[in-house]
Amino acid sequence: MKQLGSGGTGFEKYGNRPRRTQFLLEMDRLMSWAKLCAMLNPHCAKTGPVSGSRTVPLERMPRVYCMQHWFCVSDPAVE
Repeated sequence: MKQLGSGGTGFEKYGNRPRRTQFLLEMDRLMSWAKLCAMLNPHCAKTGPVSGSRTVPLERMPRVYCMQHWFCVSDPAVE
């Protein structure tokens, strides 16, 4: 007899979402990130692997910036 695990039982839709997940889903619903990234793209510096530091994707930067200001978080704390 095979025992069912907790994943894939069909009851996932009834569980509560963590507050973080709920907030991020709400943020995605309210902001048009694709339009914002399209406006920012011409003004972003194009750096390659020669710069020495890891490059952060443009799609992530506006989200991090907004969360930083909404929650009064410093740069090192966001990293």
